[in-house]
Amino acid sequence: MENTRARVQIILQVNAADLFAISYPTEAEIKKFCEIEDDFGGSVSEGGKPITDFKTKVKKIKGLPGSGESNDTGYDISIDSIVMVNRPANINFFKRSTLLGNGGRYGEVSGRVKNKGLEDGDEYTYNINFTITQDETENSKSYSLDPKLQYRMR
Repeated sequence: MENTRARVQIILQVNAADLFAISYPTEAEIKKFCEIEDDFGGSVSEGGKPITDFKTKVKKIKGLPGSGESNDTGYDISIDSIVMVNRPANINFFKRSTLLGNGGRYGEVSGRVKNKGLEDGDEYTYNINFTITQDETENSKSYSLDPKLQYRMR
């Protein structure tokens, strides 16, 4: 499938009530209550497939917005930042190694893929840092996940 659009949307789905109820969740517990998908044929992390195996294929000059959604009413998901962790040849996938969210309880992150130095098929691991806010109490908790981006020249 050829993506002619300028953006690839990544969506983080969270079973917020279950995750929020755990005082100090392990990495495995965080991943258990989260799924990631995109709108361009990225591998879906649901059904027991680890989030660390999720890959979004992104092309040169494409935008990458990221947003979060709760599967439970009464909780809001904010994407706080995307931070590059593994950079082949020490090259950033985006123009900056950290993309900051736009803030607030419904925060999203958006970035633009670099034009130079990326090799076809290179995989970049990144952390999605997100916050769950419980509507009733206004309490919030922060979490982190580590999926991958894969650069595609065509």
